[in-house]
Amino acid sequence: MGLIQSIQAHPTMWALGAWYVFSAAVSSLPMPKPDAPDVYSWLFAFLHTLSGSIGRVMAMKYQQGAVDVPAVQIQTVHPTSDGGVQVTTTQTGGK
Repeated sequence: MGLIQSIQAHPTMWALGAWYVFSAAVSSLPMPKPDAPDVYSWLFAFLHTLSGSIGRVMAMKYQQGAVDVPAVQIQTVHPTSDGGVQVTTTQTGGK
């Protein structure tokens, strides 16, 4: 059986194999550095979106600080044994 006949007889298996090779090639791309050209950053994000590895694109955005996380202040209230309350304040996030 030749290659063409094999592809025609088993298109699903060949498509899965091609997708696996494409995904592996995209995963081997190095993460863009902050001073990398915009074209490479865009190509990196686009290819990872096509290959389905969205997590790596989001990791790149968080690593470069493209997403600002606002500071959040959380207050919790706990009852005490003498009938009063204790207020605890915690601050998270922000730069």
